[in-house]
Amino acid sequence: MVKKHSPAVPAVVPSITPRLLRIPQAAQYLGATNWCVEELVRDGKLPFLTVGKYRVIDVRDLDEWIDAEKEAQSVQAAKAA
Repeated sequence: MVKKHSPAVPAVVPSITPRLLRIPQAAQYLGATNWCVEELVRDGKLPFLTVGKYRVIDVRDLDEWIDAEKEAQSVQAAKAA
């Protein structure tokens, strides 16, 4: 009787969360459109790096932008009230 070998079980590889996101990934992270993120980059409101031929945005910069926008909008709302 020939013994069948079970297929090798691959080692579990932890998923790696990228720190730098391309424009479409950054847009998805923000819940915005690619065009919106491109505009933020063009207007200098969102810093970016060029890696190869791609513009990439640091997740930390996205988080800082979100926090700054929340603060600015809460100040505007307080002034309007």
